[in-house]
Amino acid sequence: IVDTLTEMYYIGTAITTCEALTEWEYLPPVGPRPPKGFVGLKNAGATCYMNSVIQQLYMIPAIRNGILAIDGTGSDVDDDMSGDEKQDESNVDPRDEVFGYPHPYEDKPTLSKT
Repeated sequence: IVDTLTEMYYIGTAITTCEALTEWEYLPPVGPRPPKGFVGLKNAGATCYMNSVIQQLYMIPAIRNGILAIDGTGSDVDDDMSGDEKQDESNVDPRDEVFGYPHPYEDKPTLSKT
């Protein structure tokens, strides 16, 4: 592939460099689709913006606690949880145990201007 692309870039003097660059018709091979369907995040046009808004909202204790209190699909008994991964039922941040960090989302006192 590299030799073909290099050859297309340095085509003879009869064709200008601009024309040589527009003649590239290389299409990368497309692999098979995943066996269980689409995997990943579909870009809705403002996905990065939505992600940053969700992260900021999650840092508000009342919203975060409300989200974590929801009984949702995470407790669905029909979910396929099989696999080699260790199944852990806790919501503990592993950094707390390994590095001894205090929980980063604790409510901290604020300074008042009085």
